[in-house]
Amino acid sequence: MRTDHCDEPIRLARFAAGRDLAIAMLRRGADATLLNTAALEARERSDPTAPQHRWALPFLLELHRDPDLLDGFSAVLSDYLAAGSGGSPDHYAGVSAAMLRDIPDAGH
Repeated sequence: MRTDHCDEPIRLARFAAGRDLAIAMLRRGADATLLNTAALEARERSDPTAPQHRWALPFLLELHRDPDLLDGFSAVLSDYLAAGSGGSPDHYAGVSAAMLRDIPDAGH
């Protein structure tokens, strides 16, 4: 994690933007599981070569376009996966960059 205090407000804003992107992706995932699952399963059975519904792709492309979002995005996603993917994505709205204080810089 960078220690340049001049960049701190920008880093915190990018963290929040990455956090919000992950929350939006988790919300979309929760919605996707509710979207006509029976119809999707029937389509996959009738045509196993049909492409999957890749609902996460737009979020990952956004992360690819703006790698500064990675800290916030990965903080939310890591905690969500560690918790067994249960709970509401809205729980993560309170995740702050301060939670990363003890995590060593990953080279960005």
